[in-house]
Amino acid sequence: MNIGYNRPSVIIIPVLLAVTLFVVACTSSEIANSTINTSTPVNTSTSVTIVNTTITANPSSTGIAAHSIEMGPDNNMWFVSTGNKIGKISPSTGEITKYIVPGYGGNTLPKLLDVIHSITVGPNGNLWFTEFNGNKIGKISPVTGNINEYGLSSGRSMPNVIVAGPDGNMWFTAYYGNAISNISPTGVITDYHIPTSDILGTLPVSICVGPDGYLWFTEYEGNKIGKISPITGSISQYNVPSSQAGISDVTSCSDGNLWFTENKGNKIGKISPTTGDITEYEIPTVGSGVLGITTGPDGNLWFTELQGDKIGKISPMTGDITEYPIEN
Repeated sequence: MNIGYNRPSVIIIPVLLAVTLFVVACTSSEIANSTINTSTPVNTSTSVTIVNTTITANPSSTGIAAHSIEMGPDNNMWFVSTGNKIGKISPSTGEITKYIVPGYGGNTLPKLLDVIHSITVGPNGNLWFTEFNGNKIGKISPVTGNINEYGLSSGRSMPNVIVAGPDGNMWFTAYYGNAISNISPTGVITDYHIPTSDILGTLPVSICVGPDGYLWFTEYEGNKIGKISPITGSISQYNVPSSQAGISDVTSCSDGNLWFTENKGNKIGKISPTTGDITEYEIPTVGSGVLGITTGPDGNLWFTELQGDKIGKISPMTGDITEYPIEN
């Protein structure tokens, strides 16, 4: 989700870090489990080392990998990248401005994983982002470039995907924290822990707002689709029929269902928000490594194949899948 997806191409993290999957018993549970932590900004800074340039050289020569991208309220495209940077690019001129995140602490993981992970538009026109390795939530003003960061209570939460909730808060998945969390516009953080018997946790990856007003999320290790009420914090979980599916991205579709990718199961799935019924569709390419998914302007669901080197689409009406090879 972006893996806008409602979010963002974020999901490369669980693909690289996920451990051996555990077959989880089929359950559907309702809980209300929350720990409220008040967080103040750990670092506030105006943008520094601003670089304005128009890209003309081979991007690979810079050693910087762009990650998630989202259209901002200023009509620029905002993105995150390795090297602890937030960037924006003007669609009309191609001019790029980069902002260094001052308090980012990501120096312990390989370059590919040392990223500001997901970015999206939130309340008051700010853009909010997750610092996966830095273990913080950040926001940046598109007007001034000022950055605020909010440290998470757990030292290994590793926030992944972030979206704007219907309640005015920002909601995000805590990949190693085994929680769905939210942060208010003033920086108050609330954690809702996902019920699991697995010592490794569920590894929640992606999150989006469903047509029912709930926040729907994926459990890469837990092998479930979950939803959380933004009002009560109660969590419901729905077991996916295929075991060890590696559920990655999730998005809402105009047909009223939630659609998701099964990275290890090699399938596209959909779940009804009213009944919880799940339908799965096999991807023709074996071992495609399906990852991100989003709704296209044609009404189809479009998805990426990390190992298959293809872009695919699936009709929400018929379930028919079409794949398009990506040429070198």
